[in-house]
Amino acid sequence: MAGYKRKAESGTGITPKELFTKLAKEPENIHLLLLYGPEEYMSVQAIEMLKRRWIGEGAEEMDMSVLDLRFGEKYDFNKLEDAACAIPWMSERRLVVVKGANIAKCELKDRELNLIKDIPSTTVLVFFDEFDEKIKKTTAAFKTINSVGVIADMSRRDTNELRDWIVKRASKMNLSISSYTAESVAERCKFSMRVIAGELDKIALYCSYRGLTEITDDIVELICPPDMNAVIFDIMDSCVKGNGKKAMVTFEKIVADGAEVSEIRGVLRNNVRNMICAKELRNAGALTDALGIKEYPAKKAISQSASYTMKELISLYKDCVAGEYEFKTGRMDERTAMEMFIFKAANGASN
Repeated sequence: MAGYKRKAESGTGITPKELFTKLAKEPENIHLLLLYGPEEYMSVQAIEMLKRRWIGEGAEEMDMSVLDLRFGEKYDFNKLEDAACAIPWMSERRLVVVKGANIAKCELKDRELNLIKDIPSTTVLVFFDEFDEKIKKTTAAFKTINSVGVIADMSRRDTNELRDWIVKRASKMNLSISSYTAESVAERCKFSMRVIAGELDKIALYCSYRGLTEITDDIVELICPPDMNAVIFDIMDSCVKGNGKKAMVTFEKIVADGAEVSEIRGVLRNNVRNMICAKELRNAGALTDALGIKEYPAKKAISQSASYTMKELISLYKDCVAGEYEFKTGRMDERTAMEMFIFKAANGASN
């Protein structure tokens, strides 16, 4: 498995673990909260914790407002002000959630900044933004939120964090899972906790019907999305042996199973990049350190690169990039471009 390492922390915002500790121990101190980053699952869990703490039973319709700006509706400060300043009817506090405002990037007016500074004590205001690029720390909006509220970085967790989370979640379902299999689940689900949670629910149901207590690799293979890296290894192994027909069959099968050709191309491009680095370094440990990948894909890259010259590998990498460009500009069908790459990789290996 290739694994995934989170980018170095930017120092912007607390971690999800720190946030959930605050929400559990001192929710009364949080009136303003910015959740940013692509890990929607954790943001939703944080909002659910706030809802359970502050919104009375059956009072959600009265005392909770959700302004969703992700699908065309424009940011409307008046709506936000009305929602934030309304008095709760059946709850201890009102909960106002604004999705997709990208508030930390906004250049807010003084009136808007003052509202954020002086959130009524009867309101909890949550901004929920899913952008993944580096957050702007220089805007007045960011500085204001950071000074009077809490900012939490909801970035994707890395492989080790997700592995431990999967093992614990499985245990709560009375199921055991090995660390290796847990990492496979994380990778198949593209390191998204939301997708992982859904797949684990399906696995738990499958195991319950059959009286099973262990999540095995076979169960994961049966129920979860395909392991794209493993498939790419299979395709390249066939190409290394000059067996283009077998590589094409593997490619056709994964596409028939629902994989996007663009996704296959992206993983394949990364694999060829690894092979180029492997050709240069010729050492699994050095490759692991240089690229942040695990030992198995590092060894795979070294063994597969041995069948190509450096010139051939660079040419294959250029073909991956060129094929993507040809598709995006409408000059070639994406699937045709992929098939041409496989043909070249199978016939260019030094067998």
